[in-house]
Amino acid sequence: MNLVCEITKEEVETLLQKIKKNITTNGYLVLSNRGKNLEFCKNYAINSKILKNIINKLTVNDFSSILSNEHPGYESEKLYVFAPKLKLIDLKGQRQDMQVYLKINYIEVKRTAIVVSFHEALHNLEYMFI
Repeated sequence: MNLVCEITKEEVETLLQKIKKNITTNGYLVLSNRGKNLEFCKNYAINSKILKNIINKLTVNDFSSILSNEHPGYESEKLYVFAPKLKLIDLKGQRQDMQVYLKINYIEVKRTAIVVSFHEALHNLEYMFI
């Protein structure tokens, strides 16, 4: 994926407001059906309500980067990467503190937020505005 870096703090704030408004009103939130996402949600008992709550708590300080969508036909779309630090409880009842890799494709005209990736970060992600 190609890294795209042209975004301001204010633009990220506006993006977050739109996504949050979208998922709390009549818009759609879709979790991509990828194995890593499904396994992560299963291991930490994360359902759509919890995922919406996590997204609603995102701040500009959680923002990491923008990637270009490389899927044919979708090259004009941008993927927004956030890296919130969460306290989660696994299925064994063990509390886990971790940085999460959360990649969102927000399609404003369709009022749809697609969570492309949602799992533990594989490496330490940097924050753009901290």
